Amino acid sequence: MAIQEIDKTFEIRNNSDLIRVSIYLNKILINCPTNLKDLIEIASSELTTNILKHAEKGELKIYIDEKKIMLKSYNMGRLSVFDLMDGKTNKNSLGIGLGVAGRSADEFYYKFNPVEITWIKYFKANVINRFDIATKVESLVFSGCGDRIIKIEMPSYIFIALLDVSGHGKYAGEQAVKISKFIDNHYYLKLNDIVECLIEYTKNMDRRFVIEFLKLWKIKNKLEFCGIGDVSCKIFYKNKQFSAHPLFNYNNEKLITKNGVLGGVKQDWMKDFNIIEKDIPKGAFILMFSDGISSSITLENTHFNKSPHEIIDQLFNKYKKEDDSSLVIIKCK
Repeated sequence: MAIQEIDKTFEIRNNSDLIRVSIYLNKILINCPTNLKDLIEIASSELTTNILKHAEKGELKIYIDEKKIMLKSYNMGRLSVFDLMDGKTNKNSLGIGLGVAGRSADEFYYKFNPVEITWIKYFKANVINRFDIATKVESLVFSGCGDRIIKIEMPSYIFIALLDVSGHGKYAGEQAVKISKFIDNHYYLKLNDIVECLIEYTKNMDRRFVIEFLKLWKIKNKLEFCGIGDVSCKIFYKNKQFSAHPLFNYNNEKLITKNGVLGGVKQDWMKDFNIIEKDIPKGAFILMFSDGISSSITLENTHFNKSPHEIIDQLFNKYKKEDDSSLVIIKCK
């Protein structure tokens, strides 16, 4: 289809403005495939409705070029993470609709203060899935498991969260499920904003937990990582050595996590989190694991020639402890 470059901004003040946006989009997208038009219509409706619901006024920018369509909304009000927890949004989330819109996008971003939402769809996205991923979770007791792995695949990135709730059994499992559902509703936030949401959401929990997040970008070939507490993430390289000690070299690099726990009263460490950004190393393996897996876990040279699905049971059984255990193995192709 022929692409007309467009850069147009609509003021959003009332429901009639939503209708104006819809009419305009239907006009300029008349030659687009029906499925693409439907996705754009849903996304624009959710972004504009969000403005009226939370800020009463704002703007929607529509930008189109030969590669993509981008919708960007600006709320003139200041919706904060605390508003999410005070019942102003749907079921302690940013709304089911925004989640649907986010999953339909190639790239989706939500920023706080002031709120800025960006929805991007590429007409011909050159996306190569460079990642082979295997996961395994095992509980210490049959009644429940405090470890959970959340994996969400978007067209342009893969989001993974690994959490470990203190204790074992049914109650730990129930808390882990509750936190997992919350993360599933907020995965599209920036990592530091997800952490801030969790801090507020779990402040009244009587169970503590630790967590780590990994975002693997398919388009940008970069990763983002954030970890809090006794969870681990290691990158193993086949042909690269690190001098972690004057007498020893290692083939792995450990990504730094923040000391602390989530759940309960806010602590001083929560004022600042470390978000690590790195180029994704081709041919490397990334391992994420809870404290139910020994920190001495390592890869042998023969493992680099196999897929994560072929080695995960072997590594899990060799290095697991008497505890709830979770392990993610990612091969970067």
